[in-house]
Amino acid sequence: MRHGHWWRILPTAKSEKNLSHPNLPGFGVTAIDLTPNRPTAGGTFSAAVTVKNRGTAPGDAGTLALWVDQPGVPACGTAGDAAVAVGTLANGASRTLTFDGLPAGAAGAKLLRAFVDYTCVNTEAYDANNQRVKPYTVVP
Repeated sequence: MRHGHWWRILPTAKSEKNLSHPNLPGFGVTAIDLTPNRPTAGGTFSAAVTVKNRGTAPGDAGTLALWVDQPGVPACGTAGDAAVAVGTLANGASRTLTFDGLPAGAAGAKLLRAFVDYTCVNTEAYDANNQRVKPYTVVP
């Protein structure tokens, strides 16, 4: 956790996203979709990444970084293979950003990783959902 006051988030029967800290955004990567689902070795593919503000206030989600094969958790500020500014999201709002022309590389199993606010500069109600991985296979 970076800075500011942090509040414990307790799961409820209705939702595990009960962000109770007032007036803070809470950005998370909620989905990753690949096209095609199984890229061809040496080819390219696209990734559509959805970011949602689950917090109680609007805010600038910073930059979304993406790695085409990153099994380990990158440190804050580690450059990805691609990055794009997310912009401001109202509380409850989502935005889908598409990365085109990603290199598939060699055949094999891989882990695509998306990391919103990858520079770790935003104070949020909850940081644990800022990253998401998507296993995929590059076919020969």
